[in-house]
Amino acid sequence: MRHLHLVYVAATLLLMVLASACSGAAAPAATTAAPTSAPPPTATSTPEPAPEPTIDFEKQLEDFDPANFDDPTNIDNGWFPLKPGMQYTYEGVTEEGGETIPHRVIIIVTNLTKVIDGVRTVVTWDQDFSDEELVETELSFFAQDNDGNVWRLGEYPEVYELGELIENPTWIHGLKGAQAGIIMTADPQLGAPSYSQGWAPAVDFTDRGQVD
Repeated sequence: MRHLHLVYVAATLLLMVLASACSGAAAPAATTAAPTSAPPPTATSTPEPAPEPTIDFEKQLEDFDPANFDDPTNIDNGWFPLKPGMQYTYEGVTEEGGETIPHRVIIIVTNLTKVIDGVRTVVTWDQDFSDEELVETELSFFAQDNDGNVWRLGEYPEVYELGELIENPTWIHGLKGAQAGIIMTADPQLGAPSYSQGWAPAVDFTDRGQVD
């Protein structure tokens, strides 16, 4: 920018000399302006970035329609089939108090059913072991809609500590504000938004699923 400024000043002086020669008048004497002191810098504040919008996922529930379940106990979803006699076993570890603890969950599909809000559900029996100690056992209720989505309509858990029952935070769709959720979509896709797997404000329960 300084180079451009000098070129501009030189061009201006040249034009002044040419104008003076054309008019026959003497060129004006160059004057030097007295330097002026620049005003003191003023402090400027950087605005704070706008906070990220908070999303209340608990309010983003799935649209449960009992009329969309013509054959709800025929759960043949390719990612989560539930046929009486099937058993799922999940094994891994959890981090508890800085320690790595072996963890195992067993899900058994029973031949029992339960009607919830007009929809007949398949009942599973879940057992949750932490370091080979039973810490929770649970009955869960599932149904498949006409689109192939598998829904969870409620749970009856029993939580144990040192062999003693300490709580059973049950929730059933339609009771005390509880809402069913989708446990497995018919066609899971990467990048799809998360979805509610159930919401029960009375027992402070909420789960969300997302394809990873």
